[in-house]
Amino acid sequence: MFTDSNAATAYHNAAWTLGSVSLDWNALPETDWRDPAVKRARQAEFLVPKFAAWSAVERIVCRTDTAMNKVLAALQIANHRPIVDVDPRWYY
Repeated sequence: MFTDSNAATAYHNAAWTLGSVSLDWNALPETDWRDPAVKRARQAEFLVPKFAAWSAVERIVCRTDTAMNKVLAALQIANHRPIVDVDPRWYY
């Protein structure tokens, strides 16, 4: 399910297809959340009910090299190894 804000709020809109919910794509790269409209847009979510196949994960982005090295170490025993890289611009 896709939401245009935090799914725990009473004011979010939700849909099962991305094209059915309106996202503020211009607000997504913002790092300053003081504007309520930006905060709402940045809280958009993609929620997976019950289960998602690990093989569906294509990429893991870490904020730091330290985090990336921890992920790479954890993936050593995994059958599926998605691309892992660093992009400090990503919020999460």
